[in-house]
Amino acid sequence: MSTYKLKLSTWQEQFLSRFDDPLVIAMTGISAGKTRVLAIWIVLQSLQKKGLRSIMIAQTYRSLKLVLIKEIEEICQSLNIKYTIHRSDFIITFENGSTIYSFSSENPTAVLGISEIDVLLIDEAAYCNEIIYNYSKDRMRGGKYKPMTRLISSPQNGDVSNYFSELVKNNPDKVIRATAFDNPFTSQDFKDELVERYGEGSNLYRQQILGEIFDVEAVDAIINEVDFKNIAQHLSDEEELRIGIDMAGQGEDRTVILLRNQKQILKIIELNKADTHEVLGHVKQLLNKHKIESIAIDNTGGFGIGIYDLLKITYNRIVLVNFAESAIRNDIYANIRTEMYIDAVKEIRAGFNVNSGEHTLCLKDELKAQRSFINNRGLLALKSKDDVKLRLGRSPDISDALALSFCKKSVELAQDIDIDSILANLDTF
Repeated sequence: MSTYKLKLSTWQEQFLSRFDDPLVIAMTGISAGKTRVLAIWIVLQSLQKKGLRSIMIAQTYRSLKLVLIKEIEEICQSLNIKYTIHRSDFIITFENGSTIYSFSSENPTAVLGISEIDVLLIDEAAYCNEIIYNYSKDRMRGGKYKPMTRLISSPQNGDVSNYFSELVKNNPDKVIRATAFDNPFTSQDFKDELVERYGEGSNLYRQQILGEIFDVEAVDAIINEVDFKNIAQHLSDEEELRIGIDMAGQGEDRTVILLRNQKQILKIIELNKADTHEVLGHVKQLLNKHKIESIAIDNTGGFGIGIYDLLKITYNRIVLVNFAESAIRNDIYANIRTEMYIDAVKEIRAGFNVNSGEHTLCLKDELKAQRSFINNRGLLALKSKDDVKLRLGRSPDISDALALSFCKKSVELAQDIDIDSILANLDTF
């Protein structure tokens, strides 16, 4: 059967070239085209081997119906292949008697009634449980043909070890690798968006985009020790100074004021059980000493409104930030907390110096305790602050203050028209 109507990438051609190998594993980044090549392979196998019996597994019934089955039908239709599909149980049959039995990983015991299976194929195998994999392998005896297994997946988001990753490590000669960039049929805009969403250089980026499997515990950490370059950068204290203020919540006793320039942290002030006027006094001292481009105040829970109202009387480059509010780039980030932290991490990887004397280790620990994931809307999100507290043993107040200083709301505010500058230069008009 010719596949001239089907456009294939280089790695997909490599996958199909190992047509009758007993085991082939495709470990790729997301959107590399792995489901499509799996569908092409099983259709061609079913056509070439009369009476072939296959088990096909997807992560969920939804993905089985809307992704894998859909791909198979599109391929059959494009190649004018006759097939029958029983919609109630997703059994696909061909004119030569070959049959594909389809299952969801959500119901592992459903495969137990099947026997004499020749082929097992699993889409997004890292996200399917090992039970259905083992049950299905047990069905592969007594078939007409030499057993063949095809597993395709991106590494599981956040997990570093499961049966799929172990199979990859134990069978290196059976593995075909590809990244999200190896799909020539997706647009450059889409690829650029993936880079921004996952954060270039992060573990999550390397895992989900480049298809790497890690031997570290915190794959979903947004930053690791190696990312702290600690490059000494001494700019003038008057160059783009910004302040982030993390307010103590109800029942908590620490407010943190952080002052930074473009390249390094300049000052961290920790205040225990401070009232609004004490916090205001420290901020005013900084305002009197420096020209501050912007101030971002944490108002999650409403605890920042008091100092905001008092500062607003004499200083207007100030914003309130609720960590749960929408991100500026709400097509990429789940909320503004995620966006602020990722922006801070990008700067740290580029050389922003977080060395801050006695607070250095504390700040690094707080940053390394942050965990990311892709939510059900496909947006990058950070795990909850409560999750961080459980891992860290305390609230990440210093890293929150640092993240606030990178808030895009305050950066945009500082880029507004400078009325004082215009008035001072009226004589030039």
